[in-house]
Amino acid sequence: MLKLKKVAVTGGLSSGKSTVCQFFQQMGASVISADEIVHNLLNQDPNVQTRVLDLLGRKILEKGSLNRKAIAEKVFHNPDKLEQLEKILYPKVQKEIEKAYEMELRKGKSNLFIAEIPLLYEAGMATWFDDVIVVEADQKIRQTRFSGSSEDFNLRSKRQMSLEDKVKNADYILHNNGSQEELKQSVKILFTQLNKS
Repeated sequence: MLKLKKVAVTGGLSSGKSTVCQFFQQMGASVISADEIVHNLLNQDPNVQTRVLDLLGRKILEKGSLNRKAIAEKVFHNPDKLEQLEKILYPKVQKEIEKAYEMELRKGKSNLFIAEIPLLYEAGMATWFDDVIVVEADQKIRQTRFSGSSEDFNLRSKRQMSLEDKVKNADYILHNNGSQEELKQSVKILFTQLNKS
């Protein structure tokens, strides 16, 4: 059976993680996103929905669905609620990633399984992977790329492990201070490297 390497992609806020994963996908890797899994869990998993409603109240409902923006606002300035929400979501996210990996393994079409997980270290998921890629960029560049306010950027960044610490823990580092074309070339080199190792 084909060896399917498990690789996590993480990094700082607005460092370019999704773009890196798109490039990997274009090159033939199997790619999954933790954010998409969370989105699906909040929309489709009755158990998750009930627990989140119990935690945050019915104001987060909009037209019968959980509103992610309302959820974010509820936990944004409340670290305790955020921690409890993460305890509901993280084990489910891990399970979904493992299920997706098993499916890809059975298909046998790729030898790279890439999971984009912004809070990889914070969620304690790093040890499950063979390799971890950290995408990093200068703070000023990341702030420019970020779509929210600078207060929002700083608050979110404070909640995450520092980018310096993520870089220290990484197996591979992708620098993203230049153009998309430069980033694509770096991903291409790394793609070859990962397939060989």
